[in-house]
Amino acid sequence: MARAKDLLTLDLFDVPTPAPSTPGAMNYAREIAAVMSQALKECAHDRVEVAARMTRLTGKEVSLAMLNAYTAESRETHNISMEKAVAFDAATGGFALLTFYAAKRGCKVMVGKDALLAELGRIDQEKAELARQEKAIKHYLEGKQ
Repeated sequence: MARAKDLLTLDLFDVPTPAPSTPGAMNYAREIAAVMSQALKECAHDRVEVAARMTRLTGKEVSLAMLNAYTAESRETHNISMEKAVAFDAATGGFALLTFYAAKRGCKVMVGKDALLAELGRIDQEKAELARQEKAIKHYLEGKQ
């Protein structure tokens, strides 16, 4: 049996690029439905519980039928709102739609330890740049004496 394509995990070393801005290039209805379907398969809660959690989080009714429509690739007219997308990720306990959105804008989502490791890398780069500047200034000052 063929493995399903993993739409949620990004390559750590892949540099994301923003999606093209040509007309129609950002029609992601089917991709979003697929991402949501995959997230629901990997979620510890069933669809009824996810819909109930989304309802509690938004204060607006999210029925099982609505959730099913959002995840049906054939129903391109049922697009999830940003408010409900945030609630969906929270209800599933994941970051599927956030990751999808970030990737389409040329970004990556890092959470927890990954975010801290990225911050350490940024700090190391800043230290190296400051050391280079310090060396250049000292070299300049030594030449003036």
